Amino acid sequence: MNPFLMYESGRFTWNGDGRRSEHRSGDDLPFAVWRDTSEHALTRPDQAARLASLGQEMFRWLDGPRQWLQALLQSAPPAPLIIEFRAPAQPNAAEHNFLEAPWELLHDGQQHWAAREDLQYCPIRRLGAPQPPAAPSSHRLALAFMAAAPEGEVVLDFEGEEAAILQAAPSDRLDLVVEDSGTLD
Repeated sequence: MNPFLMYESGRFTWNGDGRRSEHRSGDDLPFAVWRDTSEHALTRPDQAARLASLGQEMFRWLDGPRQWLQALLQSAPPAPLIIEFRAPAQPNAAEHNFLEAPWELLHDGQQHWAAREDLQYCPIRRLGAPQPPAAPSSHRLALAFMAAAPEGEVVLDFEGEEAAILQAAPSDRLDLVVEDSGTLD
């Protein structure tokens, strides 16, 4: 199970190692400000410094007085480090802002987590609780599709490939799962 931070009804639940659950109140929510600040920083000549500063602010907030992120690093499995940021299936405005925060910018004071090859940090936003995938039909073709291109080769039109598959076998005759977060490993 991936570590997650759930924000629902003004309350946060953090589960960083599968055993520990902590709660924080939803006071002073900076999520919309972080989103707007990151968008504004992209237009500035000193954007790298501004984004690093914002990432450090986000890291401090998320780490909190109990140092959740640091504890997570101590107990984390090998890369990739995937953290889910969850909200209810029908999020209110605050929960929507939480999901839109630029979690990719987390910065531990040394560098952005997303730039650390040893972490391969990947934030995931999720609406609702994770659900197991539906079982494939015993009467239709089941297909898993993950497009990949060799490094240095021609870039594939991934969406075009997926559209061609759907056109060739309409969804009423095909169980198609598209995995677009794959890595070479």
